[in-house]
Amino acid sequence: MTNKMFFPKTDDAALELATPEMLDNNDSIFKRSLLLRIMAIAGSLTAVFALLNVFGLHDMGTAQRDFNFFFSVSNFILFIILQKRVVSFVTACSLFLPLCYVGCIAAIINVPEDAFRAIWFFLTIFYAYMLSGVLAGYTLTISAIIGLGMIQAFVEETYSELSFVSVVIALIFFSLSLSAFAKQMEKHRKQLRKQSRELHYLANKDPLTDVLNSKNHYILGKALLEEAKNNQQELSMLCVYIDNLSSIYQKHGSLIEEPLLLHVEKLMNAQLYNKGDIAKVSQQEFCILLPEYDMLSAKSLAQNISDSVQQHLFSTGKTKIPLTLSIGISTLLENDNEIRSIQVRADRALNKAKALGGNKVFCLT
Repeated sequence: MTNKMFFPKTDDAALELATPEMLDNNDSIFKRSLLLRIMAIAGSLTAVFALLNVFGLHDMGTAQRDFNFFFSVSNFILFIILQKRVVSFVTACSLFLPLCYVGCIAAIINVPEDAFRAIWFFLTIFYAYMLSGVLAGYTLTISAIIGLGMIQAFVEETYSELSFVSVVIALIFFSLSLSAFAKQMEKHRKQLRKQSRELHYLANKDPLTDVLNSKNHYILGKALLEEAKNNQQELSMLCVYIDNLSSIYQKHGSLIEEPLLLHVEKLMNAQLYNKGDIAKVSQQEFCILLPEYDMLSAKSLAQNISDSVQQHLFSTGKTKIPLTLSIGISTLLENDNEIRSIQVRADRALNKAKALGGNKVFCLT
């Protein structure tokens, strides 16, 4: 009979932990949705203005009307391929922003009598800061100023000198304000990522020994089992029990618990060489998952761990305390479909090792 089931029966969804990667993914989803909405609005409005020109309700000239139709169709094509994930957000944004810039230039050249045509530059710069960040915003701002300057110098019937200077100054102040906002938002996102990393670390680690907790170990064990079966690889598990820990605490005090567990965990890690994953499953028991370990190599590792713990006495002040381990071992079998199946056998093997008086390594297939 097993003494516990440290891989709990629970839904995988309940074990999902918020990670910095998840935050980044949510941020990407948000930006992608935002870009889709902006493209839909931009494409629709430009089409409406072009249709108003067709029906004689808005005079923008034939060249600008044709460009509006081109802009609208291009936007909706880009909208569809982004929505169907044919292209990435970065690619779609890299196409959308230059298209908007060209639209701004076309409006300045083709509709000189429209005093408000520079507003499209302000909107495009706003989109750049929102979607792509400070660098894109600065780039588009500088490009807008250069474009306006070239048009002012070489195209007739543009802005008056005062209007041109006013627009340029307004663009600079607008861009700097958006830059400050974008930098503050990025600082806030970095802080959220840092907090997420800290929370994820605390959620995944045992506070005393800095090894995985049992819930996260279950998730890892399930993934390793699936990988081993798919690739026809070995997988083993050790259940490691510190013998007579209760009597040690009674004799030397419970204050030695943390340094003692850290001592054992350090010795186990030294034998693993980063080829296994340790979880703390009770006050005196650890579980070690060993991908690509067969029974023979797992038994050899278990014996090395046991010998190392016996050879390196635990020191507390001037007192040296001898420790021993009982270790149960099991390996993946062809009919194992759950990681719990391996754990049950490893736990039974551990019970057998403890029943034999402790300080034993016992295998169960």
